[in-house]
Amino acid sequence: MKNKIFELVAKLAIKRPWTVVIVTIILVLISGELANNLKIKTNFKELMPQSHPVVTEYNNIVENYQGASMVIVGAIGKEKSLKKFVDEIAPEIETYKSLVKRVEYKLNKNFFENHGLMVMKTKDLKNSLKSYNDLGLKPFITEINNSFEKTYIADGEESISNKEKENNAIAQIDGLKVWIETMSSYIQDPSDKNPETGEKVVDKLLFGDEYFLSQDKNMIIFMVQPSFSVEDIDKSVALTDSIRSLIAKKLVKYPDITLAGPSGMIAIAADEMESAEEDMSFTTIIAFILILVLFIVSFRMVSAPVLAFTSLIIGIMLTTGFVSLSIGSLNIMTSMFAVILIGLGIDFNIHIISTYNQIRTNNETPENAIRLTFNKTANGVFIGALTTALAFFTLMVSENQGMKEFGLVAGAGVIFCVISSLLVLPSLIAIQEKIRYKKIAKIEQKMSKVNAESPDYKKLENKLITKQKIKTTDYRFLGNFAHMIANKRLLVISIVIAVSVFLFYNATKLEFDYDYLELEPKGLQSIAIQDSILSKYDLSSDIVMITTNSVEESRELAEKAKRLSKIGMVSTISDYIPSPDEYQQKVEYIETIKQQLNSNKASVLKDNEIDMLIDELYRLEDNFIELAQMAYVGGQDKLDEKLKEITGDLEVDAANRKSMINKLVKLINSNQGKALNAMQVFQSHYEPVLRKKLLSMSSTEAITLENLPNEIKSQFISADGKQFLVSLYPKEQVWDGEFLETFSKQMKKLDDHVTGFPLIMYVLIDYIGKDGRLAASLALLVIFILLLLDFRSLKFALITLVPLIFGVLWMVGIMSLIGMKINILNAVGLPLILGMGVDTGVHVIHRYKIEGANKIKTIFSTTGKAVLISSLTSILAFGSLGFALYRGLASLGIALAIGITTCLLATIIILPAIISFIDQKK
Repeated sequence: MKNKIFELVAKLAIKRPWTVVIVTIILVLISGELANNLKIKTNFKELMPQSHPVVTEYNNIVENYQGASMVIVGAIGKEKSLKKFVDEIAPEIETYKSLVKRVEYKLNKNFFENHGLMVMKTKDLKNSLKSYNDLGLKPFITEINNSFEKTYIADGEESISNKEKENNAIAQIDGLKVWIETMSSYIQDPSDKNPETGEKVVDKLLFGDEYFLSQDKNMIIFMVQPSFSVEDIDKSVALTDSIRSLIAKKLVKYPDITLAGPSGMIAIAADEMESAEEDMSFTTIIAFILILVLFIVSFRMVSAPVLAFTSLIIGIMLTTGFVSLSIGSLNIMTSMFAVILIGLGIDFNIHIISTYNQIRTNNETPENAIRLTFNKTANGVFIGALTTALAFFTLMVSENQGMKEFGLVAGAGVIFCVISSLLVLPSLIAIQEKIRYKKIAKIEQKMSKVNAESPDYKKLENKLITKQKIKTTDYRFLGNFAHMIANKRLLVISIVIAVSVFLFYNATKLEFDYDYLELEPKGLQSIAIQDSILSKYDLSSDIVMITTNSVEESRELAEKAKRLSKIGMVSTISDYIPSPDEYQQKVEYIETIKQQLNSNKASVLKDNEIDMLIDELYRLEDNFIELAQMAYVGGQDKLDEKLKEITGDLEVDAANRKSMINKLVKLINSNQGKALNAMQVFQSHYEPVLRKKLLSMSSTEAITLENLPNEIKSQFISADGKQFLVSLYPKEQVWDGEFLETFSKQMKKLDDHVTGFPLIMYVLIDYIGKDGRLAASLALLVIFILLLLDFRSLKFALITLVPLIFGVLWMVGIMSLIGMKINILNAVGLPLILGMGVDTGVHVIHRYKIEGANKIKTIFSTTGKAVLISSLTSILAFGSLGFALYRGLASLGIALAIGITTCLLATIIILPAIISFIDQKK
């Protein structure tokens, strides 16, 4: 039945080649039109089943919470330039009304000036009660020490045990640093100081910096809220490009700003899409060029690659149309289908063209040559394509969307390419031959009219010979190599076993890479900005989130989460809206503070209090030093660095460690009379402002959803106002495999609906592992059954599988040996190699069954040539993915190139030895 179908296809190609080509052109044009609607979705969540609860909740949050899809614009440089830069650029970005809702680039002090004490933690508010008894310089510093010791020192390492506490400590210390610096500047020269200076230092102490500066002051960020969803990739690209264009224009004025640009989910998604499109174009072009060069060198003619690539492009275009109709979009896995098909689809054409040219050298007519080519190669090409396609289709049993779609696209692509090879390519060959015969007839006609002795006749004769000559070459070196292997089969098998044992040992040590950032494109500005934000602010997309139905639910969930060992910080709307019990407690404390501020006047610093003030300053330094030691032991580097700005490096002796407090004390002692006057002036400038602002902050009005500022509400409340977002920050680097596993299990116990990138990746990794093993097992079973049906021999089916099994083993061992790791993209390589690597053995065994015994040289000189060239084309195609910006895709390309190489080596090394054993028995 199968042979009859091949005969009909050959007959159609011979008799109706133009009909085949015209119908194909129409189909290609339709596919091209469909391809215009094809979108690329590069987010890793697209690889997951969209119905999975983690993905559903994630999509819900991204869609309904404005803060979840903020564009974060970051810049690195000097503090003054950064502030000017933001003041200039942020209002301009806000004018992009079609893309931007609002821009948040400064702290909204108005809310905190009215409700500052109410949003303080109840414990911190209690600890600071006596701080407002007397706002005079000496008692105020004394009470700051008392409050500091209660808050941080008394509780030991627990006081800074999580990220929230560390951040609060940094903010307070930053304010105290400015306080100390300002006090020093007054003593040095009080003449240029005024009440505005006092207001600035008070604002720093109470509210921190109004700009979103990093702890070291050399990075600034601001948030842009888009007017669209992150799923709208066209608008994401438009906004990202607009911000970048504006930044490029403005940076001319700020030469000391070394890096500036947008980041966040939208900017990274835009960059990922553009990188994926660039990778598709660039790697496809590289693959085409490399394979074209290989074709010309191998076949020594231009027509062969032209015909082969025409057939291949047709297969790829038909696949593109199919993808547009069936799926409608490409994910990060399926985006590389063109390169995959270049490596696979060209193989079918190589076998057909190679065999056809070889037959034509025996003076067969084109019609007979096409028929004979089908007899010799069609079955091998078809079975090779079918095993590969079915191996790909087994990926469709996967639960994860990425592998499922990749299996469908790649499997269908192989089918379209083999149809093009078996139907369109022979038709193109038939048309080429007819054109060639017409040219030969014209030359012969001209020769008949020219004198046989004339120079023109000789020229026409040479031209005729060139047109009639069919170029082909056998790879005799492969035949000789296979013959040598056959003669030394025992030695070769021994070496193969030894090498395989060594590589198997290495394969057992292959590690999994859990860090998705290692898969991302290298060198992208949005990723560089995100890395800087992560480093300087500890802000990352690595948080997990959950929605609740009320503020109280958010509060309960937050309290529950804070008790978990793997949670470093929790951010929720309940941080701003106290519970009824908390509210009553806070009202009592605030009323006490308000009474103190209204009834007690600030004492003026006297001569006999200077030494006591100095003692309090040294006590403050001691507190800083103790906290610094706790931060160092606890690994809180940012807090440690911030404290060093005041205390100096504690590893340096006290006389040389540049302590700010020591410097202040020296200024006081150098002229105590002058210092006293200066400090009295300092107090007269800050104290009225501090009292006024503290009274303003002492409002006991209940904080409700109605009086919360929009920039706070947008972080926590859904668009419809019915749900509330709780954000949970991992305590450690989440992409450590052991931590990610424990963290994910804790989140599952906390609530089934917790979502976020770490959890998506954890589930995806689990899916990839289970689906990969299932697909590989199923692919191997399907391949074996197909080989059994094709060869109708258990012996030959098993022999064909031998080089495949050894090739896969060598592939994994080499990956481990060169330091590669398995990730969620290159893990797909194993089931893929099972489908692709079996082809070489299929073609060799088919040719062996046709040629018979003792024909090792012939088999490997002819079919060996096609096997070698087709393997090299696959290696070049997959190797071209190594140039991809997407490092995950690059790792997959390298893994596949290694796999094809090892399967080729296993075929030309192991099969001659096995065949020689069979021949010997015969």
